[in-house]
Amino acid sequence: MSKGHTDFNPNSFACGALGGACMLASALGAGLRNAASQRASRWEAFRRAELEAILELTEFKLERAGREVEELRLEQAKHQAARRRVLIGRGGNEAA
Repeated sequence: MSKGHTDFNPNSFACGALGGACMLASALGAGLRNAASQRASRWEAFRRAELEAILELTEFKLERAGREVEELRLEQAKHQAARRRVLIGRGGNEAA
């Protein structure tokens, strides 16, 4: 028995809401699966030689950065020694 066009049926509403939620969940799950498979296939596209070249380049950059840090430390030590000589020549107590 219908009471007009605004008659609300809670059972039909619950069924529709559940169906819509399931449809959204399945679309989300499919999207996550596709993203994971794309991520995996991206790594498969690299050949071993390319990955080794990337690793060698990374190691080279790390070694170069280490050398630069050591050079900067040596330069800093030279500047500190020169500063001490100047301060000692002036008779200052700040030579430390």
